[in-house]
Amino acid sequence: MYPFLSLFGLSIPMYGLCMFFAILIAIIYSSLKARKKGICFEDVLIVAAFALGSAILCGNLLYIAVTFSFSQIISFIKSGDFSFITSGGIVFYGGLIGGIGGAFIGAKVAGTKLAEFDDIVVPCLPLCHAIGRVGCLLAGCCYGMEYYGPFSIYYKNSVFGLASNIGHFPVQPLEALLDIAIALFLFHYAKRKRPPFFILCKYISLYAIMRFCTEFFRGDSVRGIFGALSTSQWISIGLLATSITIRLLIKHKKRSNI
Repeated sequence: MYPFLSLFGLSIPMYGLCMFFAILIAIIYSSLKARKKGICFEDVLIVAAFALGSAILCGNLLYIAVTFSFSQIISFIKSGDFSFITSGGIVFYGGLIGGIGGAFIGAKVAGTKLAEFDDIVVPCLPLCHAIGRVGCLLAGCCYGMEYYGPFSIYYKNSVFGLASNIGHFPVQPLEALLDIAIALFLFHYAKRKRPPFFILCKYISLYAIMRFCTEFFRGDSVRGIFGALSTSQWISIGLLATSITIRLLIKHKKRSNI
């Protein structure tokens, strides 16, 4: 596809550019929502900084875990080759889990309650993820299985060296569209006051179901396969079960306080 943009003699990675715009949109949206709720913008920045830093770190760690074997990592370390750490890969689920953990730490540092950010941040997450998936499409990563039907994609300039004569299922555009659908639903869902973390749990549940299904159409080997399912599918099952359990516990606690 188009992994790089040439501008003023510079070669700019399209994936990184898409991520930049996604983060920018998230910050603008969150700051506007925070202002309406009377939340200090500095608190938003602190929480966002911790969440983003932790997301990048954990996303990269999960990428390393599913890409390299333990023996390969040990071999790299013994030889003094740490290039695998800066290989640039980020797995979304690692970023999501790490981002949530980082947000909790950021809220503690800012002296605020993370529950206040539920309707501020969560609805725009799938929208930002959709932009990131466009970056995946342009870079040629996270590609679909071999496929020659309608809307099949041929990568002529993939950074992963894919053969240009092999068609692939358009899994990145499909997931981007589904992410936008989830975002539209969450924007509507967040209009009413919800119990703490209900919006986050709703997002995790919807995305976990969607990701579990779209993984069947992926063709890249980076996903990691354990048994009959990929790493992301196992994580999807765990996150779906966790989000449902949290929602039930919150509902039970709410009824107990009535």
